[in-house]
This record gives sequence, structure tokens and C-alpha cells, in this order.
Amino acid sequence: MTKLTPSAATPAAEGSVTTNRGQNGNTHLEIAVNYLAPPQKMAKDAAVYVVWVAPQAGSKSQNIGALKVGEGRTGRLDTTTPLTDFEVRITPESAATVEAPSGEAVMSGHIQLK
Repeated sequence: MTKLTPSAATPAAEGSVTTNRGQNGNTHLEIAVNYLAPPQKMAKDAAVYVVWVAPQAGSKSQNIGALKVGEGRTGRLDTTTPLTDFEVRITPESAATVEAPSGEAVMSGHIQLK
């Protein structure tokens, strides 16, 4: 399990990513967050949090799914990526289908499978 680091804008937030390698070689991710404010409170016009992966810092990010945060300020996303060494970022976005992050990440972390 890898702990996600909250941004200065979300200091109380907690998050983790549990990974395992599937039979087909892909990486299965279980992302869980607690104490994360609704996206509308984090960015103007935001409606959802989007989880992004990028093979290295500064490279193009790929949208791997929407992280829905409920009234209890908790959320969970199960998803898959072919990557084994990558950055994970969570950003508030206007829609789940955006193609690039529009703002600063509220949580982030580095995953490296051996």
C-alpha cells in the first residue's frame, strides 16, 4: 500500500493506493480517500475528482477514472493501468471525461511495482 500525500489545500485528507499485478500484466489499483472536501469547494466549476497516472513526472497524464466523494468525505475507485512505475494525481475537474488535468492536484503519490 502506498500513502497519497495531500496538498496544502487539503491538509486533513488521507489517501492510499493498494496495487496488485493481474494475470495479464496490468496493474490493478484500489484508491481510497478520507476527509476529502467535495470538489466544488476545491475549484471553481469542479464537479468531480479525476485520478490521473503518468509514467514519469512532467509527462502526459492519462485519465483513469472518476473518484466520487460522498457526504462522509470518503471515496473509492478501483481501476487498471498497464503502467508499473508511475505518478498518481487526483484533481478537481468539471467533468469525468476531461483529457488533461486543469489544476493542481489535491493528492498525489508515486507507485513502483517490483
